[in-house]
Amino acid sequence: MGFISPASLPTGSSSVIYESLFTIEPKQKHTTTVIWFHGLGDSGHGILTAAQQISKVACFAGVKFILPIAPAMFVTGIERVMPSWFDCCSFNIPNRHEDEKGLYRAAKWFNDLITKENEETNIPFDRIIVGGLSQGGAVALLIGLTTTRSLAGSFALSTYIPLRKKCQRYLKSALASEIPLFWAHGQVDLQVEYGFSVNSARTLAAQLGAPFRSIAADQRLDPVELARRGSLKGTIFCSYEKMSHTIFMNELFNLSVWISVLLNLLIEF
Repeated sequence: MGFISPASLPTGSSSVIYESLFTIEPKQKHTTTVIWFHGLGDSGHGILTAAQQISKVACFAGVKFILPIAPAMFVTGIERVMPSWFDCCSFNIPNRHEDEKGLYRAAKWFNDLITKENEETNIPFDRIIVGGLSQGGAVALLIGLTTTRSLAGSFALSTYIPLRKKCQRYLKSALASEIPLFWAHGQVDLQVEYGFSVNSARTLAAQLGAPFRSIAADQRLDPVELARRGSLKGTIFCSYEKMSHTIFMNELFNLSVWISVLLNLLIEF
């Protein structure tokens, strides 16, 4: 694991928002990068343990994890300063006013990070995955759905579709319907209601004309069966009966399987 200081990042106020980031370096030849954004009020520390668990799987020896840390900013909905990728005007997610400018600013900064990773490591865009938890997942979805580059895929954990009422506008990207998406959500999540999340994910897939596959609650993905299906285009939605707004080990297992199949890593589960 490495800690990168602000001095090692690109300069310029329009290009970087995170003050620092953690990395988990690959144990073997670097073949893939996963960029994982944390949730509101958290930091890279909060998801470091989860990323470390996945990195211990043998087939992830060539995978590098990048965990950016959000800057502190005033969050309107809670009236205090905390780590945040964009402003949350309230916590009534289905009906609230959204910080469109902040969302697109965060997406741009993260796209700059993707470009930096590609240029410095020569890892192609189709070997880079973006994902996130909660607020970080919303930004990861926005990146995945608006990208002009063929990213490997995107994962969304306990999150929601950003700018949902305007998504027809940003779904015009030719790549939006092609990107594989892993979505996981707890059925007792009190912050992002489960029914709202699954219905949004299903509607998004329909709007994209992409497949939507719902996995039975708490079921573990079978890597062999998943590989036999061929393309992972579209959404795989996994739910967890007793999971709240957090991360479960079964969820990490399924995410690991999805990544390994998506990128044709050696499967050792």
